[in-house]
Order: sequence, then C-alpha cells, then structure tokens
Amino acid sequence: MDKILLLAFGGGMGSILRYFIALSFPWDGQGFPKATFIANIVASLILGLLTGLLLQEFGDRLWLKYFLVIGFCGGFSTFSTFGLETLSLIESGSIATGAAYIFLSVILSVSSVFVGMQFIKYLY
Repeated sequence: MDKILLLAFGGGMGSILRYFIALSFPWDGQGFPKATFIANIVASLILGLLTGLLLQEFGDRLWLKYFLVIGFCGGFSTFSTFGLETLSLIESGSIATGAAYIFLSVILSVSSVFVGMQFIKYLY
C-alpha cells in the first residue's frame, strides 16, 4: 500500500506540472506540439538525473524510486499524448512536422536521459 501512495502522490505532482506546461504552450492541433515535446524532454532529463543519483547515492531506498522515477516522471511524461498528436499531424497532412516531431522527441529524450546520468556520474 505504501508503494501505491508513493506512486499516486508522485504521479499527481508530475501530472500537475505537465498541466501547467500545457497551459503555457497550448496546442490547437496544428504546428509543433511544444508542451508535450517540452514535457517529454524535461521528464527524460529528470529521469536520467534521478536514475543516476539513485544508483550513486540511494540504491537501497526504493521509496525514492517509486515516488520520483515511476510516480513523478510517469505522471509528467506524456508519450501517449505524443502518439495521439503525431497521428493527428500525419492525418491532417502535416507529414513533415509529424516526422520532425517523432525524430526530435526520440533523439532528444534518449539524449537527455544520457546527459542526466552522465552529469550525476561527473558529480560523483
């Protein structure tokens, strides 16, 4: 039960942050979906930082993993929305924008996780 509460609280916090990003960068179904893009890249960087930190400093404290990594980052990242927005772009004929969105999101998300983990390794 403790794990569920940690997931719920962390996920709620991540979701609230995601909501504020969506308010800051509204998307009308056209153009580049900035809010989801920003949330995915930032969540990936945070995930990399947290994973690196947890491995270096807090390996035996699983509550941090449930609260921050699974809960917060899971609530904050929005890859399901990414899929829906990509499909909408392609169906509306914005194939180049959809392809750029896919390419940049995947490359920068993976790169952000790597950078976050390397940053923690550098600090320790």
